[in-house]
Amino acid sequence: MGLTLRKYLITFSLVHLSAISFAGCNEIFKNLTAVGSRSGLDIAQERRNLIQHLTQEKVPAYMKTIGNAEIPVVLLTSKTEGKLRDYLAQSLGTESMTHSSWPNDHGAFRFGNAMLDAYVPGKRPVGEVNETGISWKNLSDYLAHHNEISKGVIEVSYKVTPDEMRLVNYYFRVRQAGIFRVRFTLGDQSMYSKFPNLLRSTGDHCFGFCKNSSLGAQKVELQQHLTEAGVKNIPEYLAREDVTDFLHSAEKAILSANPTDAASLGERMLVTGELGTKLKKILPVPMNETQTQLFADWLVGLDATIGHEVVNQALGISSDTGISDMSNPRVTAILVIDHDDKAPQFEKADYEMRGKFFHLDKSGTKPIVRTQ
Repeated sequence: MGLTLRKYLITFSLVHLSAISFAGCNEIFKNLTAVGSRSGLDIAQERRNLIQHLTQEKVPAYMKTIGNAEIPVVLLTSKTEGKLRDYLAQSLGTESMTHSSWPNDHGAFRFGNAMLDAYVPGKRPVGEVNETGISWKNLSDYLAHHNEISKGVIEVSYKVTPDEMRLVNYYFRVRQAGIFRVRFTLGDQSMYSKFPNLLRSTGDHCFGFCKNSSLGAQKVELQQHLTEAGVKNIPEYLAREDVTDFLHSAEKAILSANPTDAASLGERMLVTGELGTKLKKILPVPMNETQTQLFADWLVGLDATIGHEVVNQALGISSDTGISDMSNPRVTAILVIDHDDKAPQFEKADYEMRGKFFHLDKSGTKPIVRTQ
């Protein structure tokens, strides 16, 4: 994110920790709102644009009334992906999967062409690096093989701004790098003792990961670690020009790295080369090598978490394990990953999918009117 946006996000998110006056808070809020409004989205218009595109490209879809809005429900397959490429590149979504091999549903998160989910570290056959337990898959590859993993997927989908997409991308790359770690609360816990940068007060399961439900707890513990490391006033420290410059450089390096190559993306990148030089100049107290690495982990982790929490709250994503977020004002579409042979059901608005925790029913549905 840009230097100006980073300062406003950090200050606004952590303002309760400082002695900034009410007038100062109000001015920060005005500036933050101004930064966001320059790239604001008219979601109703974005839905209309998408519906027009679906009609032109003859993508199987229908309309569903949810609350006061009519939302397009769209069939996403290997066959339709290409026709949806522009929308997919500018959107993200939370996934509810009907699992093929066990009775519970599974949660995942998509942004752009990346499909992510979490499980026990070191157990993922595809897309895991740095023993994070996060599987980072290419969407096209996932669509080609989803039958092996899931019977079907419902995505609550959001068109987002470039800044929002960048903040989300940054956070998940920080997690993929193992810069800080969040315990997966199910399964084998024995491996976590070897990770000094593990957050101790919170954890995730698959839906917690995809709904980002522990971001607040992550932020609190990351702040505590920075305080214990010698940072006396976190908002003032993060607002310093040299600290902002380090974080901006770290984000740029992380976003440039290959997310599925541990040699390219890992926590050591923060303490070596140009980043390492900048880091040494902002240490609050003298530190040895191990302490310096941990300090960098906590600092960059907090920076990334602040940005992602702001986006998550703006989108209205809840901790629900189903698809109740369909009613959020920011929702642009419902994407359905299923077989191409379901296309006639979409054309007739006669489709449904049921999981253990969700039911996409036929209520409030109607076909899209397609002009010849």
